[in-house]
Amino acid sequence: MPINFIPNDPGATAAMPMRQQTARKVPTGTASVELDVGEQKGGEVADPGTVDFLYWQVREAILAALEMWTRVEGPVPKWARCSAPRSLELTIDAGSELNAYYDGQGVRFFHYKAGKNLTYSGASTEAASHEFGHALLDSIRPDLWQSNYTEVAAFHEAFADCVALLTQLDDQPTRMALLKVPGNKDLSKPSFFEAIAEDLSAAVKAAYGASHPAAEPRHALNTFQWALPESLPETAPPKTLCSEVHSFARIFVGCFYDLLRLVFTQSASTEANLLKASDTVAKLLIAGVKNAPMDPRFYRSVGRAMLTADDAQNKGKTKPLITKAFAQHGIALGEPAAAAPVGLLAGAAPKRRGKSMIVANSTVRDLRERLDATPGRAFEHRSLHLGPRQVSELVYPHRIKLDRLGKQMRGVVAVGHRSTLVGESNKRAALIGPTTPESVAEAEVLWFVGTLMKMGRVRTQPLTAKRVERISKGPGKLRKGMPKPEHRPTHHVVRRGTARVLERLCFACGCPVTKA
Repeated sequence: MPINFIPNDPGATAAMPMRQQTARKVPTGTASVELDVGEQKGGEVADPGTVDFLYWQVREAILAALEMWTRVEGPVPKWARCSAPRSLELTIDAGSELNAYYDGQGVRFFHYKAGKNLTYSGASTEAASHEFGHALLDSIRPDLWQSNYTEVAAFHEAFADCVALLTQLDDQPTRMALLKVPGNKDLSKPSFFEAIAEDLSAAVKAAYGASHPAAEPRHALNTFQWALPESLPETAPPKTLCSEVHSFARIFVGCFYDLLRLVFTQSASTEANLLKASDTVAKLLIAGVKNAPMDPRFYRSVGRAMLTADDAQNKGKTKPLITKAFAQHGIALGEPAAAAPVGLLAGAAPKRRGKSMIVANSTVRDLRERLDATPGRAFEHRSLHLGPRQVSELVYPHRIKLDRLGKQMRGVVAVGHRSTLVGESNKRAALIGPTTPESVAEAEVLWFVGTLMKMGRVRTQPLTAKRVERISKGPGKLRKGMPKPEHRPTHHVVRRGTARVLERLCFACGCPVTKA
């Protein structure tokens, strides 16, 4: 069945024009995606701006990303938090907002009129695959959803941008067009490929002006240098780095793009070798994400896990390139000395059970005492591969009081995850690397939540768990009583028993505007 399809972005059709192609099928063996409208009958080769075009454009863009992921990583067994775990909803037009978001149940797109131009966020393959990237990351690291560390939230946005880049590179015509950009045989020149979401940024510029943080496309080819998020401005013009998560995400995307360039230039400049380089960095990224401990410095955590993954995937050949790519953006990795034992814990070494490492009860009690953990509040357990060894990650959900952020947050708490790695030394349980200090976790969470509040991203009216469940069933419920589009909340306050807890609603890629 032929359809019209924009392979990149409506704002980049001069470089990658709309084309006709056969509509994709859902890859076999993978969790499914479902659009919120019935199958279209006729009119498949439709004009942009029509419902038929938007239906097939969103479907094709999402399936292109899923096809890339299935080829590189394998089928998605289930979605992380959907009511039906094997079915992710796709809403092609959820109303008038300059926005697109992933809310755990599905991916939602919108339309927005700025001046004479009507923008559909779902019309961009880059924007669609970015939002879908959030769902893919959530499927392999669901624990990142509730993190209140700026760098973890920014990584979610960075990973989604990386999925958008990888989806493009899975397309042969895109690879061929990219290598035809003058002087771009080493991917060192600005191009339609490394500029992400041109159409949406143009709409932001028309609506809010050129100084808005999202008024220009996010560029994967950049020279931004890492700094502590708290040391950066909370918002800034497009060319200036700030702690807002989409802006701060550009640091990791820059590391990823530079690694792609470095791997690609090790071989002849052909589109086939570009695909091989894309697959190499994609597999390293996914393995890195899976094995990265939860840490406020999550970029470094992922980079170090990529180093150890390279031993298994490429016999360590890519390690110097990974180190160089991160160093070019101010992130020093080095060999992961964090995998070395630093102290003895009570109990025997963790025991392997299937794919998991089980920690002795006496070890857990020891860690509780060291962390001054609240009785009855469970650790989250994960098994990680750090080079040749497998360790257990125990993450304590430390609750941090938000009273100092103002009267709206009095009595509200947010989780500051404190990660501890447990391995072995001479058959005894051993602490691996340092544990996140309580003071660091508290400072990181207070900064992150404070920034969210200034951007109008927090709904402070307490909600019961039952109400949360009703809201999560569809975007229509979320729209009722919502503030202006640029202030759509990404977080809300929920009653959990006797506690009022700040929790995430969605990853929204609309344009945040800092309140005066």
